[in-house]
Amino acid sequence: MRRADGVFAYQLAVVVDDADAGITDVIRGRDIAPSTATQIMLQRLLGYPTPRYRHHFLLLETQGGGKLAKLHASLPFSELRVRFDGRAFCGTLAHVAGMLDRPVACTPHELLATFDWARVRTDDQVWLL
Repeated sequence: MRRADGVFAYQLAVVVDDADAGITDVIRGRDIAPSTATQIMLQRLLGYPTPRYRHHFLLLETQGGGKLAKLHASLPFSELRVRFDGRAFCGTLAHVAGMLDRPVACTPHELLATFDWARVRTDDQVWLL
């Protein structure tokens, strides 16, 4: 499977790469959910194991409701760096996701001790800085 320009298609590349890396769990935004069926079909055709998939909520822009994405230049990284250090940003995202009752500076590793998918929001959230 190659694109018209000769480059291997993303769907094939990601399936082969995930299998080669031994990926067992794939977590991504719900906007990518339609790709899952294609990837599972390719995994089966190639004899690769199928990872477990989880599609999470999206962070949306305040204007227009589109998803936050670097492709759209939604929120410049330079602005985030001015407002947050790494621990504060992690805690803010964990709060938006429903993992913390309030934004508390933390690391991803610190969140693991109490992580539960049942606490993670399923509805899209507007990003309010």
